[in-house]
Amino acid sequence: MAIQQLVRYQLETDDFYIMGLRVIKIMNIEYFPIYCTDPHVHDYWSLFYFINGTGAMYINGLREEVSDGHVAIIRPYDEHCFIMNGTDTATTFEIKWQFYRETDLDFSQPEWSGIFRDRYGLRFYVQQAIEELSLRPRNWEIMLRSIISSMLVQIDRALLAEIDRVGDMQQASRSVFSYRHALVKRAERYLLAHINRLVPIEEVAKVVAVSPKYLAEIFKQENNQSIKKWIINHRMALAKRELLKYPKKSIRQIALSVGYEDVHYFSRLFKSKVGLSPTKFRAVNAKLIYEKNKHVSHIGDGLARRP
Repeated sequence: MAIQQLVRYQLETDDFYIMGLRVIKIMNIEYFPIYCTDPHVHDYWSLFYFINGTGAMYINGLREEVSDGHVAIIRPYDEHCFIMNGTDTATTFEIKWQFYRETDLDFSQPEWSGIFRDRYGLRFYVQQAIEELSLRPRNWEIMLRSIISSMLVQIDRALLAEIDRVGDMQQASRSVFSYRHALVKRAERYLLAHINRLVPIEEVAKVVAVSPKYLAEIFKQENNQSIKKWIINHRMALAKRELLKYPKKSIRQIALSVGYEDVHYFSRLFKSKVGLSPTKFRAVNAKLIYEKNKHVSHIGDGLARRP
C-alpha cells in the first residue's frame, strides 16, 4: 500500500496545559498527492495550518478549497476530511486539544467549525513551532508553550478585529471562521451594485478572485439558491419598491431600472413571482396605501379637534 502521509515532527503529551487547553498532539505532516480520508469525527478540537500545497477540506458536508495560508478549526464531533487535489505534496501544522477549564487568559471557543485566510501573522508562529519541534534545543518545550500561547492570542485577536469591523459578534464569528461566507458577501455586493444589467458569472468570479465553478458552488451553499435565482428575487423586490415609490414611472422604465430591456418578459416574470402583473400590483397597493393614509389622516384630524 502506497504511503499517503509522512509525519515529519510530532509531540504527543498528557501534561501540556495552557490557556485553559489541554494540548493532546502537535504535528507537522506532509501529505502526498494520493492522500484521501473518509469523513470522520474526533472528541477533541483540531487546528490545521496549511503551509503549502492545495487540497479540499470537507466540514459537515461543505467543501472548502484550501491552499497555503488557510487555517481550519474543527469543533469536536463535526464531521470532516481532507483530500488532496494537486500533483504536489501539501504540508500542514496541526494542533489537537481539549478545553479543560476557564481562566482570564482562555482561548475563546469559536462558534463554528470553519476556515479562514491567515491575515494575522500566524505563519511566523508556525515556523517557530516547527523549528522547536525539529531541533529540540535546550528548554524547547517551554519555548513551544510560549509560541502556541502567542498563536492562540493572535487567533483571539482576529475574532476581535472582525467584531470591531462588522459590529456584531455572530456575524464576526462567521466572517472570521468562514472564508466562504465573506467571499459570497463580496459577490452579493457586486451583484447588487450592478443589478440593472446582465453580469456574467465569470465577471463576478474575477472580482472575488475564484473560479466561476467554485463561486457558483459556494454561493448556492450559502444562499440555498443559485446566483441566477438570487438575482431574479432581488430584482423583483427592487421592482416592487420602484413601482410604489415612483407611481409616474412607466412599466418599461421600471423594467429597465432592474435590468430587463424586454418589458413583456419582465411583466411575465413579475407576475409569475408576485402573482400580479406590475400594473395590477401598483394599482392594488396604491389603493391600500391611500386607504391607510386616509384612515391615519382621519384619526389625526379627530385628535386635533379634541379639547
